[in-house]
Amino acid sequence: MGNTYEISDSDSDGQGDEERQIAEAIRLSLLESSGPPAQGGSSGSVSPRRRAKKRKVDVIEIISDDDEGDDGILDGINATRKAPKASNNSSARARAVGIPGVTGPAMVSKPADGLLRMIGNRAQMERERLARLAELKRSPPEFGLPLNSAAPETLKPARAGLSHFSGGGSTQRKASSFEPSKFSADNEKRIHAHGSRQSWNDGDSTGATPILRYPNGAIKKTWADGYPKTDTEITFEEVLQKDSLCVAVLSAFQWDTDWVLKKLPLDTIQRLVMVMHAKEEQDRSYKAQQLGDLPRTTLVLPPMQGQVSCMHSKLMLLFHMSGCQRWLRVAIPSANLTDYDWGELGGVMENTVFLIDLPRLPKPDHDQTHFAKELHHFCTAKGLPEDVLNGLYQYDFSKTKDMAFVHSIGGSNTGKDWHRTGYSGLGTAVKALGLSSGPGLEFDFVTSSLGAANMGFISNMYRAAMGDNGLKELQRCSNKPTKGAKKKKKKKKSVLVVDDEITDDDSGTEFDEETNLERIMNHVRIYFPSYETVRLSKKGFSSGGTICFNSSWWDYPTFPRSLMRDCVSTRDGLLMHNKVLFARPSRQLQASCGRVDAWAYVGSANLSESAWGKLVMDRTTKTPKMNCKNWECGVLFPVAAKDTGRTLSGTSPVESKRKVAVGMDVFGKTIPVPMKVPAEPMEGKRPWFFRELR
Repeated sequence: MGNTYEISDSDSDGQGDEERQIAEAIRLSLLESSGPPAQGGSSGSVSPRRRAKKRKVDVIEIISDDDEGDDGILDGINATRKAPKASNNSSARARAVGIPGVTGPAMVSKPADGLLRMIGNRAQMERERLARLAELKRSPPEFGLPLNSAAPETLKPARAGLSHFSGGGSTQRKASSFEPSKFSADNEKRIHAHGSRQSWNDGDSTGATPILRYPNGAIKKTWADGYPKTDTEITFEEVLQKDSLCVAVLSAFQWDTDWVLKKLPLDTIQRLVMVMHAKEEQDRSYKAQQLGDLPRTTLVLPPMQGQVSCMHSKLMLLFHMSGCQRWLRVAIPSANLTDYDWGELGGVMENTVFLIDLPRLPKPDHDQTHFAKELHHFCTAKGLPEDVLNGLYQYDFSKTKDMAFVHSIGGSNTGKDWHRTGYSGLGTAVKALGLSSGPGLEFDFVTSSLGAANMGFISNMYRAAMGDNGLKELQRCSNKPTKGAKKKKKKKKSVLVVDDEITDDDSGTEFDEETNLERIMNHVRIYFPSYETVRLSKKGFSSGGTICFNSSWWDYPTFPRSLMRDCVSTRDGLLMHNKVLFARPSRQLQASCGRVDAWAYVGSANLSESAWGKLVMDRTTKTPKMNCKNWECGVLFPVAAKDTGRTLSGTSPVESKRKVAVGMDVFGKTIPVPMKVPAEPMEGKRPWFFRELR
């Protein structure tokens, strides 16, 4: 084994050392640009597994607050790191100062004029890198764990899966999701060459871009190749905002890791947490094995035991730093982490994404908004690393007080958790924001997948959108009171006490009368593409593989055919992977944020019982239990009343006297409506069935 050296903090401080590192960066730039390596140099692409074994042979032990890893990626964390043995070749020196892309000796040639300009740029980049390094030294680290390797307990499957579920099996493209070649030297150089720092204009900025681009939250449609880009659309690069990205937590059902890694700033990112679907134990072990050697990467496989069949949630926690400022971007898309879901591959599919930027607090705050608490609850249930969970407390969620994070947690949710998740969680959120409504609520749901829906499920969803958590209907169906429940008389209110949790139903909502099935049918519309819509889309049937519906469900007598509408995009030729609920109460609401005309849910949950759960009575405890087959998440976002002329945080005028719902144009640019309305009924048409691809 080679000698061990300790590099203290003082070794990297001082003006002279900075100049030496800049000079070394310039010299190494010459080496990188001078042609192929000499004999004995690197052969090019090396897998992470092979490189990991290489590092174990001869090491330099670096102990420093500001040390950098083998690939030149800034850690900013106190950690013990391993690097190749010190030697006289440029590879060892490159790693010692954290310069990426140099793997062995190279031929040196006289620089041309263009190369001299490049050297100047490299020197400036090195100065900027050292400035960022110094800033991280002055500031506390983002999280407490070392960022160069995943926590061992996180890399292990959270719970053993019992049966197989194929993630993304319906797509027609062969996924390259788990080939661990992404961090090879050749691939990294290609990413730096073709995916270099690009400044994207989101349409909201002029001149200098403000650091917090979305401080109040925003909902955007995803950009699609071949269509004009407006300020209502956003690209994947704009969501990431990679120039300042330090830590990324990414969750999706389908992954194309090659594509994702090309979008990330591999030269500066501190840590990547990948949250993936894996049901069967063999699949979980395979993914852990294939991805476990990626540097600075943590793999999280949420619990998938028993009835849970799909980790379908899409969530991004993007921790940023620029200069002395830090912020967290929370993004909740309906899109998977694939090129076609984000408008690439010819622009065949569109999605929706919510995002909000939250500033860092001077000190952690554990007493946060409903949104923050439910986000933390959901991330804890999924098994995210403890340091990430604690990191959420370090950001200011106050601007989310008028929104709600809505989720479905896979498995059985009992005790005090049943009303926090599934469609019960939706009803709880609606009520918490003061959005409970009475007769006449208009319910328009855009979905890319439909299960064996029936009017019982639709009525549960409709009541939830009115602000009902489902307990009254559960008790009515079970025909006996819940254990420990007491009915207390109160003026114009029905109060139920269950397990010390109080839920009160506003008398104004008139659930029993309004949720009569015949009356619901006049207010509910479900948007899903017809066979003809898919056939006439930009790339025809080949684009419909992720739009799922079964002909046997359509033919079933209890399926609510009359509620179906043909979903046609406002951008001709595009198909949709959206999951959006547009809710328009018949009266203007006095919500916690002021007067509200409408609200919407945007997220990962399709209109199916698998996504939104089923509330049942536990046979043993005789208490409510919310069973969810899927992991899902989304956001409930209100639309301020038009006649106030104020924002959601403004004062409230005299209540509007209208008795009918406003039109879909109420959403305007606040929540872009992706489909053409009014839409044609599906009656007389044939829905798209994804099995027709086979």
